[in-house]
Amino acid sequence: MSKVDFEDIAQLVNHSRTTNIELSPSKGKDGRWALFQGQHRIHASTILFNVLYLYSDATQEDMRVAAREITSDTHVVYPSSVEKKLSTLETKYPEVLDIS
Repeated sequence: MSKVDFEDIAQLVNHSRTTNIELSPSKGKDGRWALFQGQHRIHASTILFNVLYLYSDATQEDMRVAAREITSDTHVVYPSSVEKKLSTLETKYPEVLDIS
């Protein structure tokens, strides 16, 4: 079975008529994290958003760096293998992940 990357998921999402996610990240570190820009169109309105994808090989330091890219319009997506690392990071550095 081949590996599924976020780019593959973005291609599927882009088949919709309303949502488009850029297939190339605007920022990131190869194989660790990537920031993608997207837009959702409803009638004459366009809503811009970002998707921060954390790859399974992301270290806690990679996640700390990536967390600096989070804004109020950023959605964070990651595989289940990252969840334990992320909860440890949240415990150690809550101020890094606090975007309020």
